[in-house]
Amino acid sequence: MRPLEIILLLLATILPFILSVNLFQKNKKVLLNAILGVIIIHFIFEGYRWQMIPAYIMISLLMLFIWNELRFFKPGVIKTVVMLFVSIILLIPGWALPIILPVFTLPTPSGEYSVGSQYLAVKTDQDEIITEDPDDKRQFMVKVWYPAGIENEQKEHYLDEGNRLGFSRKYGLPDFTMNYLDYVDTHTYENPEVAQGDFPVLIFSHGYHSDAYGYYTLLEEIASNGFIIFNINHTYESGGSLFPDGDIKLYDYVYSEKTINQEMAEMAWNASQDYKNATNEEERFNVADAIIRDYIAADITERWSIDISTVIDQLETWKTASFLKNHIDISQIGVFGHSQGGA
Repeated sequence: MRPLEIILLLLATILPFILSVNLFQKNKKVLLNAILGVIIIHFIFEGYRWQMIPAYIMISLLMLFIWNELRFFKPGVIKTVVMLFVSIILLIPGWALPIILPVFTLPTPSGEYSVGSQYLAVKTDQDEIITEDPDDKRQFMVKVWYPAGIENEQKEHYLDEGNRLGFSRKYGLPDFTMNYLDYVDTHTYENPEVAQGDFPVLIFSHGYHSDAYGYYTLLEEIASNGFIIFNINHTYESGGSLFPDGDIKLYDYVYSEKTINQEMAEMAWNASQDYKNATNEEERFNVADAIIRDYIAADITERWSIDISTVIDQLETWKTASFLKNHIDISQIGVFGHSQGGA
């Protein structure tokens, strides 16, 4: 949590007990102004976020009690129990939400270069097999991280709207849940010029149903050390993809339910048992080889490898006609990924 958030939560926790023994009749204006000052400074320098709403309510309630010179825990069992219940239902989420969903700090990249990013939309003539529209063609977004020459550019926000919305939907949270990530300070600048020189290429592929651009610290670090990274967002199989026209294509649960089905579950279970019961390395290899070829992940690997190949095919064009002009060293290309993307 941020410093002023901690101060507000401490006030919300301690003041009910203080107000039960001391009514501040003489100094209530001083106390109210002090609390209000902390709130205003918090809004100005740290910014409002929804995780603090229970704390804001509790502080407002306490200020009302101070103004009216009322004891918070009043004499009498029923009144005390009611106010204790109110405190609990506000303070538990008040402390828990900012801790569970914090405004975290990203480590500073260690490389010699500043880091920039821009987005490229890739459209192909390939049929999109995930959707049911027979006219739909495969298209996907690529976020390019690169060594940058910084002038007056602004730092970008952590995750775009597609990734944020996909994360919220994945865990059944309200759509606004991840908007507070605007307060996370990144080290990547929006649309700066590429630094002088030619840089080797790395193509990164995310994990299945993951936030494609959520590998922030890793990719900032690598780009700062002199690499251009093409961070592919595999449409309908990442959390969400934001396209230049504002369209967001989320993870396709319908396609997932059709393909990752009972048959696939049984195949995975049987393979795990066969592997466990194998008596030598050859038997274990044969089990692993069969499941790799037959399980649904094999189709995903093939589909994503085509996306990667498409990006490689585009490099020559981007080297001559894009913001990357004369900065791509296409003689040095590497590919890496996480989980399914590593396959």
